[in-house]
Amino acid sequence: MTTQQTSIASKIKKLLALAKDPTNEHQAAAAAAKAQELLFQYNLSMAEVSTTDEETSYVSEKKKMTKQDKVWRSLLYSTIAKENWCFSVNLTGTDRCEIVGKASNIEVVNYLFDYLAKSLVSLSAAASKEELGTADWSGSRFRRGFHLGAISSIRKRLQAQRIESEDYARRAEAEAGKTGACTALVVKSDADLKQAVGKYIPSYKSSTISDRARGSNAGYGLGVEAGQRIALNRGIGGRQAARIS
Repeated sequence: MTTQQTSIASKIKKLLALAKDPTNEHQAAAAAAKAQELLFQYNLSMAEVSTTDEETSYVSEKKKMTKQDKVWRSLLYSTIAKENWCFSVNLTGTDRCEIVGKASNIEVVNYLFDYLAKSLVSLSAAASKEELGTADWSGSRFRRGFHLGAISSIRKRLQAQRIESEDYARRAEAEAGKTGACTALVVKSDADLKQAVGKYIPSYKSSTISDRARGSNAGYGLGVEAGQRIALNRGIGGRQAARIS
């Protein structure tokens, strides 16, 4: 690697280490986002910034979900996975989801999922108590709708952030007199992930959520609004980006 690439690789490693820090969730989320965007900006593969073969190859892991809330939790997990170069599928009849991706990306997905799921549970309980006068089981349909509405907003925001990351990388390439490398990296990454999914989950089936499972319309609408407000750190160019020297 060049001296510049070595410096960027070092920063990415520091950022991924920060993403493991349980004492400051906002800094950790920002660090994870910044690391992913640096990978795009400098067009580095994970192989170039990792030190072991385990970090550069695709792996499969199972993530335990709360069975009672598995519908929205598995949807949130797959949403985050998709925008972070991973793929997740709900394992029917179990309390698990299976995720395929590079180890470092899965680590980011798991962190963001735990942070966002915890935030949504708190927000939905507060909204349920305010709207229905209760935060107990009788408000479960409202909260289910709230969670799914919030996830719809989170999905749109994550998609927008990924597009922004790719656009930023392409502009940086253009300024450096290079074109096409970022697009080639995205295409190759998508193809490699598809091949890995075929290896680890060869017979998965996609599914949709029925109208009945969506919960109340009122909860869904308030969830959409909450999902637009919840903290999602932007990384490069964002006010909440982590700073690593």
